[in-house]
Amino acid sequence: MHRHHAVVEDHVRAAKTTGLGLLPSASWRINTAWILLTGIARDLDVWTRLLAFHDHPLLAKAEPATMRELVYRLPARLAHHARRRWLRFDRDHPHTDAIATAWHRLATLPAVT
Repeated sequence: MHRHHAVVEDHVRAAKTTGLGLLPSASWRINTAWILLTGIARDLDVWTRLLAFHDHPLLAKAEPATMRELVYRLPARLAHHARRRWLRFDRDHPHTDAIATAWHRLATLPAVT
């Protein structure tokens, strides 16, 4: 019972760092929209780790702050050439191979129909 509650508390803490702890207004509608957007951001973060970084030991279980620092804030440029997309980023980054592999995994996912 205690272990299950600890897992729930971890998820709540991660949601708070994603934006749940920053409710912007006293307005009910704005706060409702903010909570929905926080839930979407949290789901995207979890699914990105599950689908793209499942075999990387650090990024597979990373907190949202770690993902922001190591992956989401990486300076990169998305280039289009010859009907293909190229992701160009600094090769000196410590997780270059993991991010490139994740990019290819996400790019090859089938389209939702």
